[in-house]
Amino acid sequence: MPPGNRSRSRPSEADGRAAAGSSGGDVGRLSVVPWVGARQALVGGLSEAQWRAFGRLLVAVHSYQPADDISAVLPPVSHTSELAAVTRTDALVGDDRDGPQDATAALWREHRGRILAAAEAVPRLAGHITPAVLCHADPHLGNVLAPKTGADDDSSVWLVDWDDAVPAVSAAGRHTRANDGT
Repeated sequence: MPPGNRSRSRPSEADGRAAAGSSGGDVGRLSVVPWVGARQALVGGLSEAQWRAFGRLLVAVHSYQPADDISAVLPPVSHTSELAAVTRTDALVGDDRDGPQDATAALWREHRGRILAAAEAVPRLAGHITPAVLCHADPHLGNVLAPKTGADDDSSVWLVDWDDAVPAVSAAGRHTRANDGT
């Protein structure tokens, strides 16, 4: 491709960008949202008012119960990556290597039985949970936008990058189950 046409190149997995529709057969998936001319909260942090707004935003997201047609396109809840991380971590701390992570490894070894028992129970317990609300699943400060410093409305925040959204159990549902013993 001639150098002048590089900006028109189609995104590729080779350069770290996924082409539209390249993952999981999502051909034609497109999101259109208003442009938010703001900065990442990762750059410059959040004010107290913005942290409070972020908390209110997360409450609103976690209170939202998606319609059936939206739920149908959300990926199923899976704990595969978390369980794989437990396995990898257990292998790493099991070989008594010296290093700056010694205290963490010692803590893992001290609680290893409980950690592995909890991980082993996840598949069995997950079958008893019915996700009912929306969860962003990646709300780090790089995915939070805030107004530029000095903006008139400095208490607004926006949560972006919704491609990892999943159905989740509501906080109310967790408390109810915990309180009634089920």
